[in-house]
Amino acid sequence: MVHPSQEPAACPLGALSLYMGVCRTLDMPVRCYVFRPFTRVGRSYREAPLSTEALEHRLDMPLKAAGLYGGETVHSFRRGSLQRALRTGVSEADLMRLSHIRSIATLRRYVDPTRHQASGE
Repeated sequence: MVHPSQEPAACPLGALSLYMGVCRTLDMPVRCYVFRPFTRVGRSYREAPLSTEALEHRLDMPLKAAGLYGGETVHSFRRGSLQRALRTGVSEADLMRLSHIRSIATLRRYVDPTRHQASGE
């Protein structure tokens, strides 16, 4: 299992969290997409959201290169971040609001550590 780093520069989710916190502190709305696709020539970014498929590809490549890939998906990171946030004291109400989950039953399925485990673990 890969654990988040306490150093934002070494952890993409930590860096994103730091960025969002600075924006809130400075009362600056975030108006652009954080994850954006490249233009056709690949020299800049388009002002559009990154597709799930493209984000999966960007996730797979470094994990495979580091020998850490174990079938993770973008959805795996969503579940993991919700589980970690709950363990560190974020309330269920805040998790539902932040993750756009409308049902407490759905949230509890996401944060249940026994769901989606590989056999033998």
